[in-house]
Amino acid sequence: MCELFALSSERPANATFSLGVFGERGGRLGPHKDGWGVAFKEGRDFRLIKEAAPASDSACLRFVESQEFRSEIVLSHIRLASVPRVNSYTNTHP
Repeated sequence: MCELFALSSERPANATFSLGVFGERGGRLGPHKDGWGVAFKEGRDFRLIKEAAPASDSACLRFVESQEFRSEIVLSHIRLASVPRVNSYTNTHP
C-alpha cells in the first residue's frame, strides 16, 4: 500500500518540513522505497516532480525541500510496489 501526504490551505503555506519528514518514510523509516512524487500549485500552474527511486535517498527531493516553496495545494506520494516489483517512472505518482 502506498502513502499520501496532502496539504490544502487558504493561503500559500510552507510544506518543506512536512515533505522532508514524509520523504524519510520513503525508504529510510518505512518500506515505501519504490518511487515518489510531488505535485504543487505554483501561481496558476501546477508543478510535478517524481522519480522511480527511494525518496529518502533522493537528491532531487532534497533540492525541492531547499527551495522552501509555498503553495495552497500540495500532494505527495511514496510508493511500495506490488509483486512483481516494477520500479519505473510510469508507475510513480501523483
